[in-house]
Amino acid sequence: MAALTSRVATAVASSYDFTGLTSVVDVGGGLGALLEAVLAGHEHLDGTVFDLPQALPAGPPSTASESVASRWSVAAGSFFDAVPPADAYLLKKVLHDWSDTKCVEILRTCRRSLAPGGVVLVVELVLDRPGHELESALSDLNMLVLPGGRERTAAEFDALFVAAGFEPARLVETDADVVILEARTDR
Repeated sequence: MAALTSRVATAVASSYDFTGLTSVVDVGGGLGALLEAVLAGHEHLDGTVFDLPQALPAGPPSTASESVASRWSVAAGSFFDAVPPADAYLLKKVLHDWSDTKCVEILRTCRRSLAPGGVVLVVELVLDRPGHELESALSDLNMLVLPGGRERTAAEFDALFVAAGFEPARLVETDADVVILEARTDR
């Protein structure tokens, strides 16, 4: 699992252009592997891992460079209530755990704290992504075991974004089995 997380984190950090952004919150970020990769690849960013108190690390990973550690913070809370202000939110494999209604709640929470011109970056499998049908279908079957969890098509994600007050997403390919869905309130 750690190798898969590392591969996805590296793919996201290298595939998305974070130019023009200054702060990023890894929403539901757990131990912060994604945030570590993003901060390591983008020296201009400050970052926060945001999760429930019991899921948060005490500080940056022991593998983090001094530069990453100096730009790293943690914050505890529920993404249904409020998230720390930022101009970018990362949600890696968060939405696939929730029903459409709960996903819209999470996205609206992010939108309320999003800086003008900011982005919400959703990192997920997309069911209708050409060439990735098998892993998408297998993951969807796995998610269906969880109450409310499932994988979605690009159109289904767009419906969630629009319901939460965002424009339809721009899809950014990665070299992993996930894509980055970039949602903005304005283009």
